[in-house]
Amino acid sequence: MKRIVLTGAALAALFTAGIPAASMAAAPAHHSKKKTATTKTVTSHVSCKLSLTTVAPPGSAGVEAGATSGANYGDSRCSSEHPGVARQMFAVDPAGNMTGRLAQWFSTGSLYGTFSLTETSSSAPPTATTFGKAAFSGTVTLTGASGMMKGITGKGTMSCTTPDSLHYTCKEKLTLSETVSTTTAKKG
Repeated sequence: MKRIVLTGAALAALFTAGIPAASMAAAPAHHSKKKTATTKTVTSHVSCKLSLTTVAPPGSAGVEAGATSGANYGDSRCSSEHPGVARQMFAVDPAGNMTGRLAQWFSTGSLYGTFSLTETSSSAPPTATTFGKAAFSGTVTLTGASGMMKGITGKGTMSCTTPDSLHYTCKEKLTLSETVSTTTAKKG
């Protein structure tokens, strides 16, 4: 008889098309002599949309044009039923490329990691006095999770557009992974 340990409930609750969660089986009514444990990695493909706005740095009255670092906050929607909040802490290099840390919080837990975006188009780069329109594409790596999503990692692509260097619309296409443990008990 199999006994499967539940480890993916949070992801199944968060993403309606997410990783299939294992269900718990009733404990065997007999005594087992031998138990074997196995693990397998379960993956799922998920798309998320982030609507972010650059916020003024602490102690500042507003966002300055041409800022080379900062924070974006906003909505994260990986399914219509489970909206969340996202934050990007970013730095922009002289070529206009953006790198940083990303966190997404949902009612069941959080996902966090890093991103690296290359500027793919720009009408006019932001300067110290003007904001600019641009598009970016690159990668995102989810390095960890908390709450009911603990144990989930992932990799994927991210693309972002901004009409004004203040408001960003980003799309993530992620492959999420989770290690699921199972224990098999045999009658003695």
